[in-house]
Amino acid sequence: MSRRNILIRVLALALGALLCALLAGLAALYVQGKSLPPSDGAYGMTLWETLHDPAVQVVWGMLVGAGAVIGFLLALPLLWRSDLRKAVPAVILATVAAAAALATRSVVESLGVALGVGIAVMLAFFLHAHLSIARRA
Repeated sequence: MSRRNILIRVLALALGALLCALLAGLAALYVQGKSLPPSDGAYGMTLWETLHDPAVQVVWGMLVGAGAVIGFLLALPLLWRSDLRKAVPAVILATVAAAAALATRSVVESLGVALGVGIAVMLAFFLHAHLSIARRA
């Protein structure tokens, strides 16, 4: 693989990890906002208003940033031999769905579990790629 192709692959994995973390974080905030009771002070706030809350910015930003970095560092070895046109959308879809499904309980917990789901999907692609190579040999 040429240096150019390696750089393109690394950039694709980095952008995929960042997009995955951002979409999962936004989905979790949106779902939690919609599930708040009327007695909650944040009830009725839009996603945009929620993102402007300084406390949300710090916690949400750290969680999304950490998820993106961890996801990227694990995607490098786990998805290196996979078809990224299939793997990246599958990881994003599973991660965002998990974050949204669990966000009514806690955004922090939902993003942690969503990261685990994303890692599990990456591991499945890793095993598929390596088992396919072993069968060919």
